[in-house]
Amino acid sequence: MSSLKNKPMKTSHFFLAACLFFSIGSRAQVEHPSTIINSNTAASVTQTEYGKVCGYIYKGIYTYKGIPYAQARRFELPQPPEPWTGIRSCRTYGPSAPQPKTDRWEHDAGAFVYLWYEGRQSEDCLRLNIWTKSIDPSRKRPVVIWLHGGGFVEGCGQDHPGYDGHNLADEGDIVVVTINHRLNTLGYTDISDYGEKYKYSGNVGNIDIVQALRWVKENISNFGGDPHCVTIFGQSGGGAKVSSLMCMPMAQGLFQRAMVMSGSGFMRGMSHDVARKIGKRTIELLGLSQANIDSIQKIDYTTLYKANVKAMAEVSKEVGSANSFGRSMTWEPIVDGDALPGRLFESGTELISKDVPFIVGSTLNEFIGGKKAPRGVTTWDDVKADLGKAMGKKEANRYVEAFRQVYPHDSIDALYRLDTMVRPAAVQQALTRANDGGAPVWNYLFCYHSPALDGSIHASHNTDIPFFFNNVERSANMTGATPEGIALGHTMSLALINFARTGVPSAPGLPDWKPVKPGEVNTMIWAVPDCKLVTNHDKALMKY
Repeated sequence: MSSLKNKPMKTSHFFLAACLFFSIGSRAQVEHPSTIINSNTAASVTQTEYGKVCGYIYKGIYTYKGIPYAQARRFELPQPPEPWTGIRSCRTYGPSAPQPKTDRWEHDAGAFVYLWYEGRQSEDCLRLNIWTKSIDPSRKRPVVIWLHGGGFVEGCGQDHPGYDGHNLADEGDIVVVTINHRLNTLGYTDISDYGEKYKYSGNVGNIDIVQALRWVKENISNFGGDPHCVTIFGQSGGGAKVSSLMCMPMAQGLFQRAMVMSGSGFMRGMSHDVARKIGKRTIELLGLSQANIDSIQKIDYTTLYKANVKAMAEVSKEVGSANSFGRSMTWEPIVDGDALPGRLFESGTELISKDVPFIVGSTLNEFIGGKKAPRGVTTWDDVKADLGKAMGKKEANRYVEAFRQVYPHDSIDALYRLDTMVRPAAVQQALTRANDGGAPVWNYLFCYHSPALDGSIHASHNTDIPFFFNNVERSANMTGATPEGIALGHTMSLALINFARTGVPSAPGLPDWKPVKPGEVNTMIWAVPDCKLVTNHDKALMKY
């Protein structure tokens, strides 16, 4: 499939959606006239370096779930999986990494919106999932690899419907991969003082991802993919994982493009000294020592996790550490000078990936999508008075006027739910990359207001995921699945597809997406009825 060029004539999202719907539908009918799903073993068998696997074919897309890409003992480097004989069935998702119990299903509206997939948990979690149109090794499709959110604490590659790779693989004729890897205590606890085999213990969660990238390089040809045309992308914590991989020498050359979605600035990397303190205190709380350190392999996960949480809290009080957004200490990659040489998001730290084309963006409302103005605040003068309590009168006046200049048609409530945390970090990451030189970097701001739940979701954190995956209908509880929203999803997913294929994001009807330059932040505004490119869109708001 050739790159989709921008058309001189403006194409509406709705017209594009209609064309794509009928072309995709007719193609599927020709290729699979008699069946929607073919789960017969022989239909999907393909070879990996470790044995044969079979999945199933659903509406023309070969689907494989739960393929093991590695195995690992606790706190040790991942190793290749054990080879197997015969054909391994890979038709259902593998387990997610052990993680703390979540209460998110107890919040009815949130559970309705996200439809979280809890699944099962196991330390045997190093699995990946693949969607592809063909397993012909002679075909060289671009490969996109999704890194899930949840910080470095929780989540999995099949967390909710928006992560499903079927529609993206179908629309773009690309190969989609999602992965699971070690998290929290088992992925980011530094016990390197207790033996050479634990040297990389504080970063094995990230090194698992590197191992998955190696697996893709070695095996993806047998799934119709091009091992030399790989894009990594992730949202929230997944975006932070992308940023950290861009700083890791051992990941160099394993991907050719990258995209960070709402993941800038979250975690810059924990210092090695602090990480070692936490690791040492964890070992003490478990009653272990250098002499019996290997007993850590047999301690149940819950006991291990609780000791690690307690150790982190104690060390946090001692050193006063918090991440870059002022939140309490949590798991993140360790700046050990080896696996991760420097802190994330700082000038020079991403130079090993300076030739990797890069997209970075965020959503308009992020974590405060449902916020409204305080009671009694009904005029702009009220807003200035309210904000002035914290900002001071002059600064509050300037901020309100800047907001009204950037968003002249927005309401008072819109000011209170405007993200002022992730957007500045995303812009700064884009500018840092542009100033360092190298491959182009593009910026976006997702501004689609979902009509779901009485419009209370707005353009919140996570809401851009189903659009880039072309899963607006699949994630209708979140998106509302309006015709305009579905069409926007086609546009956004095509931009990602062409970025994966050519290194330049583009789609029919989309304005020419200019890269960010030093002092010039060109931002693609994802919105309906039309997307637009704006230079220095909200520069006046950045100082606040």
